[in-house]
Amino acid sequence: MIGQNPSTLNCPGCISALSRPLGNQVMLEESPNTSDPTLLLDILATFLDESVPLPESRKLLGQYLPHLRRLAGTAPLVVSAKPMTTISLERQVLLDMLQAAADQCWVLEPVPEVKRQMELF
Repeated sequence: MIGQNPSTLNCPGCISALSRPLGNQVMLEESPNTSDPTLLLDILATFLDESVPLPESRKLLGQYLPHLRRLAGTAPLVVSAKPMTTISLERQVLLDMLQAAADQCWVLEPVPEVKRQMELF
């Protein structure tokens, strides 16, 4: 999470550059500073487009991080991102950039499946 409030949640990553309050799409750089909490889901999804060269994706993410910091300066900001899949591992650097910019990071691990012994009767 990028923000100054230690009680806020920060999951690794998310930049579709869109905030969707009540169905309205707002470009991240146009988002006003408010005291309302902001939730950005799967922010790195847009940067995984293989048609965009990795250096360009890094540059664009670098341009968005200050906007995230700005929003986090006035209200809680939660940003989420999925772990990189095998096909997009070369873009792990984007997740690393997002985590480095965060005040707090929570990595959620899958809950292990509990195996039950089959009943005899």
